[in-house]
Amino acid sequence: MKDKPEPKAKSEQPKEPEKSEPKVEPEEKTASTQPNMSEAQKRAIYNLSRRRGISVEELEKMATDAYQCELENLNSKDASTFIRNLQQAA
Repeated sequence: MKDKPEPKAKSEQPKEPEKSEPKVEPEEKTASTQPNMSEAQKRAIYNLSRRRGISVEELEKMATDAYQCELENLNSKDASTFIRNLQQAA
């Protein structure tokens, strides 16, 4: 007869999350909680740039300079701002 290993004892008290100081990272937190841009926003950006004679390379550079991330990685809020800026461009 094989001896079955005894199940490990569970701690008697459920472990509560530590109530230490909240980690405040405002810039990273907003960026991570903001959803990525929608397909409609992506189409709008490319259509506006094409109508204004802005190349894809220039568009990528504009996004990187303004938002410190690649165009494809813009969140929905930044994409909206970027669209407005493109609409206002002459």
